Amino acid sequence: MADESRAPTFRNLSNALGDIERLLQAIPTTSPDARLRAQVQTSRKALDFLLGAVNDFYAERPYQRSSGEEARNGSFATLEIEKKRAPAPLDTADPVFIIGHWRSGTTLLSWLFNSHPRFAAVPENQLLMSLCGATAVSREPYRAQLLPLVWAYQSLQFLDEDRSRYFQRYGDLVEGIFGDFVRRQGKARWVAKELLLHRSLDLLDLLFGYRCRFVFIHRHALDAALSASERFGARDGAPQIGPSTFDLETYLSYWVEQNGSYMDFCERNPERCHRLGYEDFVVAPEVEGKKLFAFLGERWPETILADMQRQDHHEGLGDNKIFETGGKVDPSRRDRWKRLPPHIVRQMGRLVDPTLVRLGYSACAG
Repeated sequence: MADESRAPTFRNLSNALGDIERLLQAIPTTSPDARLRAQVQTSRKALDFLLGAVNDFYAERPYQRSSGEEARNGSFATLEIEKKRAPAPLDTADPVFIIGHWRSGTTLLSWLFNSHPRFAAVPENQLLMSLCGATAVSREPYRAQLLPLVWAYQSLQFLDEDRSRYFQRYGDLVEGIFGDFVRRQGKARWVAKELLLHRSLDLLDLLFGYRCRFVFIHRHALDAALSASERFGARDGAPQIGPSTFDLETYLSYWVEQNGSYMDFCERNPERCHRLGYEDFVVAPEVEGKKLFAFLGERWPETILADMQRQDHHEGLGDNKIFETGGKVDPSRRDRWKRLPPHIVRQMGRLVDPTLVRLGYSACAG
């Protein structure tokens, strides 16, 4: 292990290797010259090995992370598994996120929260999607893809920026924007709906120092897919290009992927995740609502279901179809899938049954 006095030498070496990497990347991989292609491929492999050696050297250097959380608590992998809660100011409440597949009651849940005297539901926006869900930066052909936030941090190794503090800065930005919105509503806490970050939930959690609370609402696969087909078919065009040109199958594929990711995340973080079945909520909203707010450390207002129907709600809270019912909790739209032809239920059941059963529903395929 080198001492700190040799840091400039290795910094220059790293920069030089980076310059070579950019030159190699500029050579088209489709060159008609087979020898050139082979030489470039060999050079990239050698360069990748050298880059890895230099990065490994710096990762072991005590001066680079001597004051960082990583040096005190162990490796990145250990931190990711342990998810130790970061301290927060006394007047800062835990962030709350609604997660779930679309057409599963997420807008209904937003209206419920927005009717609570302490919560303001944040209108749908792309702020966190732009931070956590952007297209990954490709470092092909030999290095893993990284989301822009992570890729940017990798370039800050010589700024002595603590890793945890770096990601927390983005969480502070979001909390500042959402917190100001909440205060303008005269409320104390915010809740945001994030339906497209199922692959980035752990990164989202990291931004807020593992202080987040997640409310995962799920709905029967076939009912969610039917609702999506009715809602989006005319708007987006049908059939889509999915696993087949049978739109129901395409929507069910999305349902399986997303709900599987949500379940995995909830199993990794059981103490900070609350599962709520759409069917249970619409049948017994008071019973399920009390459990939900108890999980968040808040009381259940006895008038909240009536308040959902008489309060003004922002159109940006989600599916505007809810305005047709005026915020009334309607149990009539559950179990519509049972009216589907039996052969369709059996076919689609083979796709969704493992996830359905995992969520507590009965299998469809029989």
